[in-house]
Amino acid sequence: MKLDLPAPVVTGAENGYLDPTTIPADGVNVRVPAYGGQAAGQWVYARFTGQNGSSEQTAPVQVVNTTAPLDFKISKIEVLKNENRAVAFEYRVAQTQGGVYSDSEPAPIDIERGRPIKQLFREDFEGFASVDSKIIQLSGCRIVADSNGEFQLSESFQQPPFITGKSIICTSRSSRGAIFQFIFESLASTFRLGLNQDAPIMDVIEIRFEGDRIIRFQPPRINGWLEVDSAYYFYGKISQVILYTSGAKPIYIDNVSYTV
Repeated sequence: MKLDLPAPVVTGAENGYLDPTTIPADGVNVRVPAYGGQAAGQWVYARFTGQNGSSEQTAPVQVVNTTAPLDFKISKIEVLKNENRAVAFEYRVAQTQGGVYSDSEPAPIDIERGRPIKQLFREDFEGFASVDSKIIQLSGCRIVADSNGEFQLSESFQQPPFITGKSIICTSRSSRGAIFQFIFESLASTFRLGLNQDAPIMDVIEIRFEGDRIIRFQPPRINGWLEVDSAYYFYGKISQVILYTSGAKPIYIDNVSYTV
């Protein structure tokens, strides 16, 4: 029987945040909803994954009622080790005792006081008359070119919905390429950028997270959205996104958005 395992419901979490001051003494309640393929005799347990090795899993419980949700507790002490960090709650299901477990979708949560409201910033460059060749200051973010790179404002290229109206051309004065950094004033939860390459010159994309954690990958030729969601990586929030190019041909960027 195929299992359809949606994310659990974390009691007290709102809009992806859980205020640590509201956690009861007996821990965080993790509710496993009635899921597709639920059957009597299956075994279920909840699992918590935090930062820096923090984790906890509950004892498995056997399913008796095939339509009722199951509730589990993750200890308050373990969750509080992750204040101001991103964590994930999930559950696992086995068809039989000792069988192979299947993972649910995770519920990514930020453990932060006050349940802050995420603020979305957008920039399409339509209000710009010109740009500096080395630094472009946005609300809450600056885009910086290295010694080989430079910026130009242009309307010469269109690729809706990614590149529309005015956009920024990022070029290198060297055949070795250049480096273009998006540096956030406050840590970002998500980042999205419309991107186009005349040629496959994007060498490496680097994502820097809080705590100096870094992910680097060599992308395929991107002509569309470059998107990063910190909840996917469980490394905390984003401090920088860095584009490394490997040639002198331009890349076009537009329609930047990010949440903090």
